[in-house]
Amino acid sequence: QRTEPGELGLGQPEVAVGHGSLPYMRRLPTTDRHQMQHILWVLSLIDEQLPPALARWLSAKGYPSDHVNDLGLRAAPDSRIVARALRTGAIIWSKDGDFKDFALRTPRVQVVWLRFGNIATPLLKTQLAPLLPTVLDQLWRRQNPVEIS
Repeated sequence: QRTEPGELGLGQPEVAVGHGSLPYMRRLPTTDRHQMQHILWVLSLIDEQLPPALARWLSAKGYPSDHVNDLGLRAAPDSRIVARALRTGAIIWSKDGDFKDFALRTPRVQVVWLRFGNIATPLLKTQLAPLLPTVLDQLWRRQNPVEIS
């Protein structure tokens, strides 16, 4: 079940993304100097080329995420996944270069494009963990796609 930022105990959004932006992306205040200056609350949609454990890991870190397999979108055409992301305001995480192309053609589709080779899930999480603040900052600044290699 999806919750709004205030329901997560994080307070109300400090600044919402401007007109036409993703509805689930909010800048939230933080008082911890060791954290980023802001925390982004984003909904992520993880493509089938990435493990379902990535969605669970991101969710556990406070970034609500769904895997396409859990949504009945396994082997769905990319266009259907993009439609779901647009409808829900989700950011697509994928290794598929076609999603990068969607992001370049349709600015409302935000994509985190992972260019890692096939690696074990624990190593994937280990490599992503230190990059998350940068990825989130780039998403906030509307860099699209965000490329991780």
